[in-house]
Amino acid sequence: MVQDTSQGSMTVTQYRSFFYNLDIVQRLDEQALISVAKAGLREEIREGLDRNIFPNLEALFEEATEVEEILETEKTPPNSPRKGRRNSPDHGKRACKAAMKGDPEDEGYDYVPPPNPDSENEEDQTSDDEDLSVEESASDESASDEDVNSTSGSDA
Repeated sequence: MVQDTSQGSMTVTQYRSFFYNLDIVQRLDEQALISVAKAGLREEIREGLDRNIFPNLEALFEEATEVEEILETEKTPPNSPRKGRRNSPDHGKRACKAAMKGDPEDEGYDYVPPPNPDSENEEDQTSDDEDLSVEESASDESASDEDVNSTSGSDA
């Protein structure tokens, strides 16, 4: 009767325990057991082994365990965040939009932030310029109203 000696979906530690409980362990010498155990390892683990010849069965299982650990860390890098989870709630799209938009409670109240002491002089100059431009546009509008009124009066 031939027994299945393949690792399958077991971890190397589980495969080691499974292998030592096989009937062939009592009948074969250690080098034959090493060959059978090595052939039973998953291909990716078998290909990752550094050496082809092992002094004993335990050395094979130790190196196979190391290869398995390396393969596991390569599959799931520690820096890759899981999908659907964020490291910090402040890095979400909603938080960024809210930070750019400002406080919704301040909307409609013409909130003016406190003046910055370094830029007070600059603000005075710009507010004077704004006042002038408002006055100029108001006088332009009244002049255009007079033009409209004067032309409409001559037509009548």
